[in-house]
Amino acid sequence: MGFSVTHCDHITRLEQPWRPHLCEPGSRRLDCGALIIAADHAMGHHISRSTPTPGAATTLNLRLDWHADLSPYAGLSVVPRVVLLHAGVATATADIRALDDGGLVATATGAFLVGRFPGNRTSADVGAPLDLPPVRSTADLPDFAAFLGCVTEEERLHLPPSPDFVGMRHVGAFHGGISGALAEYATRPLIDAWRGDSPLRRVSFEIRYLKPCFVSDALTCRAAILRQGRTMCVAATDLWQRGAPDAPNVTAVSTCVRADT
Repeated sequence: MGFSVTHCDHITRLEQPWRPHLCEPGSRRLDCGALIIAADHAMGHHISRSTPTPGAATTLNLRLDWHADLSPYAGLSVVPRVVLLHAGVATATADIRALDDGGLVATATGAFLVGRFPGNRTSADVGAPLDLPPVRSTADLPDFAAFLGCVTEEERLHLPPSPDFVGMRHVGAFHGGISGALAEYATRPLIDAWRGDSPLRRVSFEIRYLKPCFVSDALTCRAAILRQGRTMCVAATDLWQRGAPDAPNVTAVSTCVRADT
C-alpha cells in the first residue's frame, strides 16, 4: 500500500500518498477500496496501541459514510479515535481527509475484538507469526484492480491466495481492509449497469466479518442488487472460501445514488 502510520501522544495518524496502483481503473483518483483498507488499518492500529492491554485488534464490523470524492493525484490521511471499550470490544471512529487541502472525504466507524483472535484465542494460543515471502513489487501495476489481482469466473470474483494481503500474521488471515475492498469492488458492475451514464455518488459501505478469511485459500465473491429505483441502488456482497457460499466469511452492503436526480 505504501502508507505510513505514526502514533504519538495517544494520537494515531495514517497517511496514504497517491500511488498509481491504488487508483480507480481509468482514473487518477485513489480508489475507494484504498480508503477502506486505510480506515480499517488505522483504526485497528490505534486500538492495539491505545487500549489498556495492547494486542491484536480483529475487525468485527466496519462502516464508511462518503462525503466527497478525492481529487485526482491527492493522497489521504486517517485519524482515528477510540469511543468505547466494553467487554473486550472497542468501538472506533475515524475521519478520512485529503492530504492536499484537508477536506473531509469520509467518516468511518468500526467495532474491533481487542487482545484476542477469533475463537477466543490469544497470541500464545496460535503460535509465532507466519514466515511470509517478500511482498511483491507494485511498480508496474496500473490500477487498484490489478493490485487486487481478482479473476472473474461465472459472474463471480475470485481473489487468489496471496501473502501480500495478510492482516493477522499469527493466524494467516486476509487483512480486513482487503476483504472489504474486494466486497465493494464486486458491486461495481451491477451499480454501473444501473446508473448508466449518470454520475454516481457513494453514500455508505457496511461490512460484517463473520469469520477469518485465510490466505491459504482463495476468496470467492458474489454480488447482487438488493434494491434499485430511479435514485438509489443498494447492492450486497457475500465472500466465502472452500466452496461454501451458504456459510459466508464476510457480508457487505453498498448504497449509492445517482448524482443528477
